[in-house]
Amino acid sequence: MATGNALDAVPAMQTRNGPAPDPLAHLNAVPAITDPRGVVALQEATRWLTTEQQVIGLPTETVYGLAGDARSALAVSRIFAAKRRPSDNPLIVHVASLTMLEDLVGKAAITPVHRRVMAAYWPGPLTLLFPIRAGVLPPTVTAGQPTVAVRFPAHPVARALIAVSGCPLAAPSANASGRPSPTLASHVVRDLDGRIPLVLDAGQCACGLESTVLSVQDAARPVVLRPGGVTVEQLTATLGVDVACHSGHVADAATPAAPGMKYRHYSPRARVIVVENSTATAVAAVCSRHSRVGVLRTVSPVAVPGTVDFDARADPVKELFRALRWLDDHSVDAIVVEGMDDAHVGRAFMNRVRKAASEIVDARALTGAAAVAVPSSTLSSAK
Repeated sequence: MATGNALDAVPAMQTRNGPAPDPLAHLNAVPAITDPRGVVALQEATRWLTTEQQVIGLPTETVYGLAGDARSALAVSRIFAAKRRPSDNPLIVHVASLTMLEDLVGKAAITPVHRRVMAAYWPGPLTLLFPIRAGVLPPTVTAGQPTVAVRFPAHPVARALIAVSGCPLAAPSANASGRPSPTLASHVVRDLDGRIPLVLDAGQCACGLESTVLSVQDAARPVVLRPGGVTVEQLTATLGVDVACHSGHVADAATPAAPGMKYRHYSPRARVIVVENSTATAVAAVCSRHSRVGVLRTVSPVAVPGTVDFDARADPVKELFRALRWLDDHSVDAIVVEGMDDAHVGRAFMNRVRKAASEIVDARALTGAAAVAVPSSTLSSAK
């Protein structure tokens, strides 16, 4: 008798009337876009993606993506060129049906563990790694890695475009490489105007941070490679085993298995200073070191006098990238970010601000009114 990890053995459920409904059947439903303007926009986007093999700005529930046909080496090369993205930074491929996923990676690559998390979190802000299927995608999509990152977005416009065009879409964030990710169409236009022909505008993104990237290649030791909208704690509860979280740092000579692991990201023009274990006193002390400073508040109920203030307390995760761009637009020379607890959704928030940071301050290291800067040796340097 064969043995294996419990996660590998997920028996088919039975009912009195036979097998239970497929828990993934909902993944073959296609959202209907009925507004005439939306239909025209989808047709125009499809033309750019298919006939022209071009790339466009696409709304998703996480951030706006820079989308191109993942099967086209030309389209993929245009994604890297428009973003000025390092070639060893792999892309996430977006699908809009279970059938499209099976065509992309093969049925055998979709394990019972994949199916369990797909049933729980797809469509949504979760990316999964699958073994690549030879001859389907150009190697530039995966940066030569043996796995491909795949996501099933929840946004109806993204899903409809994938379905209408018939294209699995490679779609990293639609920003210039290294800049804060775009959560509004205007952010995409600002970064990529003149580099891409079209942006579909669907308002502000609901999540505001990129997807969680999960590897279940070792079913007994699932690992989050990038935290996001689906938390480590949620995945642990779903899978029934402890889910680890990768440190998020990859050596300069190594190729990352997923995006967001190697390079410095999410950085506005202004210097970003993260205050961990934040207190109002610590934030005020850090602000006093700068002549024109912006503050991204996640906790404090009162703004620091004399600063440019962005109150993100209602939803710090959703507002993070919009706040960084907004504060940058107000010509501050530094942005002080109040840190959050490094757990649940706060883990994704802290992952992003640490990657954006020039400096990290631990509020517990205060001496009198002076905050002690803690150089972050773990921050990746830009390339």
